[in-house]
Amino acid sequence: LILMILPLGIAAATLAWSGHAAASEGDLALMRIGGDIVHLLVASTWLGALALFLALLSDPAGEPDASGRVLARFAGIGTVLVVLHGVSGLSNLAFIAPLGTWKGLITTRYGQLLAIKLMLFLGMLILAGLNRLVFAPGLVSAVDRSETARSLRTIRLSIALEFCAALVILLVVSRLGLLDPGLS
Repeated sequence: LILMILPLGIAAATLAWSGHAAASEGDLALMRIGGDIVHLLVASTWLGALALFLALLSDPAGEPDASGRVLARFAGIGTVLVVLHGVSGLSNLAFIAPLGTWKGLITTRYGQLLAIKLMLFLGMLILAGLNRLVFAPGLVSAVDRSETARSLRTIRLSIALEFCAALVILLVVSRLGLLDPGLS
């Protein structure tokens, strides 16, 4: 498994050298690229997990309560991913736009797209929280076939929406990487 994941992680990490972090110089350059690498690896892991969950929940031969247990077991890893993503995202933002410039950032196209990205990310966090605290436990505790079917539909929709938000974030980020934050 590690032989399959390692090359994918390396490929994702190399993207850090094609964005704003690559423009850094001096002592903070490695720290900035390191933060960007963490951000990319966490985002890739999260997106991959969502794709796997959709596949798992769409398998007609799958056992719904087993799927719910898999989702529940991921909760701890998911929490770590969210924290790492938030910390690395804020550190990236601090490099691009120091704290005193955030008010002016929103007047730029870069800042507006960044605000869209953050709103979509917040939506993903809400859906992830619902999946963890409500939908996955509901799937595990479903007592009859109709309740199980309803729980499956709900969690599939939630994860599909989270996945779609992640794809839109990728589109927004692809544009952000080409824009100057406009604060220099």
